Amino acid sequence: MNIRKKSLLLRLITPLSLLSAATVLTISVSTYFSARETIKQSLFDRLSVAATLKEQEIDQWFKVQRSDILLLARLPEVKTQTAALADAKFKQDAYEKLSLYLQDIISAKPNLAEVSILTEGGIVIFSTNKALEKTYQPLGATTTYFASGAEKIVPTLYTSPVTGTISITFATPILDGAKNRVGVLSVTLDLQDVDSLIRERTGLGDTGTTYLVGQLERSNTFIASDKDNQSVEDINSFAIDAATAGQNGSGLSQY
Repeated sequence: MNIRKKSLLLRLITPLSLLSAATVLTISVSTYFSARETIKQSLFDRLSVAATLKEQEIDQWFKVQRSDILLLARLPEVKTQTAALADAKFKQDAYEKLSLYLQDIISAKPNLAEVSILTEGGIVIFSTNKALEKTYQPLGATTTYFASGAEKIVPTLYTSPVTGTISITFATPILDGAKNRVGVLSVTLDLQDVDSLIRERTGLGDTGTTYLVGQLERSNTFIASDKDNQSVEDINSFAIDAATAGQNGSGLSQY
């Protein structure tokens, strides 16, 4: 009789034990995935904020550079001496005055790496980089040309034939007092500040990585990154391809 009672008790306890174990397992698994999703979303939110802040900082940086270049083209000294460069009688004097004037400006604005003045046909008649003088610089190929501060511009990337690095050149017309074009101001930017903004790790933790990538000859190209020695595989990742295509979003990748 005792054996039969024990057997019946065992048969009652076993299903209850299995049910209890299954319940605990279900709750544990559910809690795990819920916690994992919460952590993942928190991480995405933090990275999204960091990316947005960097985007705003870089956008503001380019706006400041554009404003500086527009202001430079409107300075009376620049306008006067640019007009004088076309006159053989005053050319040498105008050249020397421009050299001193722009040298002072560049010393206060190190982001202006090279400043040149071109004819409407694209011939360089003055440049802080003397190697460019008397050469042809096409305004439509590697130069981002704009005429006023109200225009929305998208910087054109190109590889500098001198340094081999990614470069951006802005250009705007120089007008005399009668609003006639007397030349074109062309400025190649120093992107060191952009690189510093990308390397700033605020909000990224110890393992976060940021890139600034653009299209150069229909290929993804690093403009700046907080990692050194990037490989071609890095540039062609799914996330970067989606970003350069203008798509927003977040996801997980396994490395």
